[in-house]
Amino acid sequence: NKNETVDGKIYCCDGLAIAWAIDPSIATKTTEAYGEVVTEGKITAGSIFYNMYPEFIKSPSPNVITINDVDHDKYIDLLEGALK
Repeated sequence: NKNETVDGKIYCCDGLAIAWAIDPSIATKTTEAYGEVVTEGKITAGSIFYNMYPEFIKSPSPNVITINDVDHDKYIDLLEGALK
């Protein structure tokens, strides 16, 4: 099945995190959530798992901001500016 939410634009999570630290206005939609890093696991280690449903699953207070939507043109401008 084709994922209709993929828009074909470039999004690199590390670059996006740095761009957001430089200019938080690139994030047009964010969500606060509680997240934990799994340091040991049979299937994964180093992954972050978020509670995106606090109304159903109780967890501590939010400790992570997730970026859900981006001003893509501004993001690309920041990346290109960093390469100059």
